[in-house]
Amino acid sequence: LVCDRVEQCDWSSDCALPIFLFSFLFFFNDTATTEIYTLSLHDALPICMSYEIRTNPVDNLEGLVDHPARFLAAFTGDTVWMSDPNLPHSWPHKFKANNPVVGLAVSGNDIIVLTTGRPTILSGVNPAAMRASVMMFEHSCVSKKGICKVGDIVSYPTPDGIAFISGGQADLVTKSFINGDQWQAYDPSSMVAIQYDGKIFGSMTNENIIFDVKAGPDAFSVFDESFTVGYNDLFDDVLYFVKNNYIYSLDTDAANLLTLTWKGKEHDFNKPVSFSKCRVLSDDYSGDNVYLLIYVDGVLFKTMTIQGEKVYNLPRRRKDEVWCIAVKAASTIKRIGIGQSIGDFI
Repeated sequence: LVCDRVEQCDWSSDCALPIFLFSFLFFFNDTATTEIYTLSLHDALPICMSYEIRTNPVDNLEGLVDHPARFLAAFTGDTVWMSDPNLPHSWPHKFKANNPVVGLAVSGNDIIVLTTGRPTILSGVNPAAMRASVMMFEHSCVSKKGICKVGDIVSYPTPDGIAFISGGQADLVTKSFINGDQWQAYDPSSMVAIQYDGKIFGSMTNENIIFDVKAGPDAFSVFDESFTVGYNDLFDDVLYFVKNNYIYSLDTDAANLLTLTWKGKEHDFNKPVSFSKCRVLSDDYSGDNVYLLIYVDGVLFKTMTIQGEKVYNLPRRRKDEVWCIAVKAASTIKRIGIGQSIGDFI
């Protein structure tokens, strides 16, 4: 059966769609002869072309994400919209959240809906039958640009720190490093975040942070370089970021490394204590580029140039209650420590 001609006629009063009339060529195979018959439907009953009606996406969609089940999701206001599978032009499915939506992220088969209130998880593989559950997690999202993923972990900034959501569980992962007042001073609503090499790089108005997902007690640190846009190039394994309309790359110029500065927290021993030994382990001590700084009672007591792995003697000093150490270097620092005797480093 071959369609020879298609023509559109006037609108029909009985049909909401235009009517198409066809002429067909029918091929009949017979053992004796083969003939071609033409059947014209111009004067016959009108035939209405049927097709499934699709729903166009609403205006002003934002926060577009793609689901492993081959459909898209985005939001407007407090509503999450989802397309039909394999049909990115058809968006008939929606979910209304309890609060205005800030951003979306996908973890496994879950769509994490981050709002100005509690986060919601939409679970499933069929956009017409997603299961919604509001998490009992009292931490809202304060920056859409601060949302990023590390594997299946969804990270986002809250008023109290950085939160992780994965596998239906949520946690405020920075609570042991920084309190809410300190975090608020950074202006988390301005946060722009990008993931690179298992670390979250976040730039805010008043501070820039790095959170290493696998570093445990050493996960949280700050750095000087702010940025407005970040891009993780997976092919070249390079992190690019934009600062003051210039594009920079991270760790691609080994001859011109930036100087790092790390300062630990103050340790209050509640009694007078004296330390006489120190040691710093680094990948490179050349060029006098490793410095140890000792603070006592909040005041810089001594800056020492470290030139090897040996244990150094600290200048004699009366006993003090509050001690703090810091390091400056242009190389990787593996360990820092001060002690009361050389036996503390064995």
